[in-house]
Amino acid sequence: MKKTLSFIAILFMCNLLFGQNDTTHMRTLLKHKKGSTFLVAQKFQFTVFDSRPTFMIGAGGGKIFKHNFLLGGGGYGTLVGIPVKEKNYEPLDLQQNISHNLHFGYGGFWTGYMINWHAPVHLTPSMFWAMGAVSIRRNDTEESVHTNLVYILQPMLELEINFNEFVRIGLAPEYRFVGNVKLDGYKSSNFSGFGAVFFIKFGAF
Repeated sequence: MKKTLSFIAILFMCNLLFGQNDTTHMRTLLKHKKGSTFLVAQKFQFTVFDSRPTFMIGAGGGKIFKHNFLLGGGGYGTLVGIPVKEKNYEPLDLQQNISHNLHFGYGGFWTGYMINWHAPVHLTPSMFWAMGAVSIRRNDTEESVHTNLVYILQPMLELEINFNEFVRIGLAPEYRFVGNVKLDGYKSSNFSGFGAVFFIKFGAF
């Protein structure tokens, strides 16, 4: 573990040192670009869903105006189902002898602003505005027995690192607010909560 942390620290310091030169080079290259640039991103979200640790994967992309303002879209989805708690079987009228899972996915608009974008390390506050669905499925047939359409607001504050002119990585704490929850036995707080998103971004920044 110590070796791994030492390697990450060395890699980070090297990026900062070499990033100073890259930043100057980036300014030189981008100074002559006109109009908007773009990015695509792979997203990995670690969060809590119905009081259980949950991993979600997503993707997004969009245009960057004047190298600062992002306007795009994307989405997230759970990779595996989250077991429905036994106490909720009766309110949802589920068969007691069949296990059921919760599934969650959403997509929408992604907006953000890159503060001091040319620096090797900088902040990017952003907001995800989305619509999605919480569904309950039988484990034996994967049949959906309940589906609830919801809306999502997800603010994030990302610490972003410029690896080079075309690749960036970032880590962002986030809070996901889920509204319009109409499943018996559940409320907004069951699906809302804090989490963290890891980004890998490719593009012309």
